[in-house]
Amino acid sequence: MGKATGPKYSVSFRRRRENITDYRARVNLLKSGLPRLVVRKSNKYLLAQIYELSEQGDRVLAQVSAKDLKKYAWLPKCNTPTAYLLGLLLAKKVKTLKGQGEKIDKVILDIGRYTSSKNSNLFAVAKALKDSGIECPLAQEQISDDRIKGVHIAKYAETLDDSTFKSRFSEYLKNQIDVKRLPELFDQVKLKILES
Repeated sequence: MGKATGPKYSVSFRRRRENITDYRARVNLLKSGLPRLVVRKSNKYLLAQIYELSEQGDRVLAQVSAKDLKKYAWLPKCNTPTAYLLGLLLAKKVKTLKGQGEKIDKVILDIGRYTSSKNSNLFAVAKALKDSGIECPLAQEQISDDRIKGVHIAKYAETLDDSTFKSRFSEYLKNQIDVKRLPELFDQVKLKILES
């Protein structure tokens, strides 16, 4: 009597089953041979890293967290202006690597399992790198300049009544930051980062 043959069943990798890693997209990014700009966000913070593939696995070349913006008098939130400033800070770190023998002129954006959508924080980080002279394939129309400066946040703050404003922007108020003047503060912090 012969062996019964049926359809073969293969088990996916654990990270794929848990919907953490899209291996097909990862392979395509790695085929480019470029360092990857990896941007991840939580409810409160953003993290930007530049990875390089090596035989031992991924190697972090540079990384910054939104918390690093506190020393520039910026309240780190998970919003578009913070994402852009984070990208500037990362670009500054990458430029210091050139003195140590690492040269990064071009990166490829790795947004992981996030959905690509216009005006996303993830694209703001990439635009900051591109504006700093690090090539990053990215459609320029993915994010508007007004959104990067936080004009949308300031306009929204002006439409709220007093009690709603205090509850929505309590952290800004606690840190004595005028949300309605956020675009001006953004320009000041951007200048500080570029000059430091």
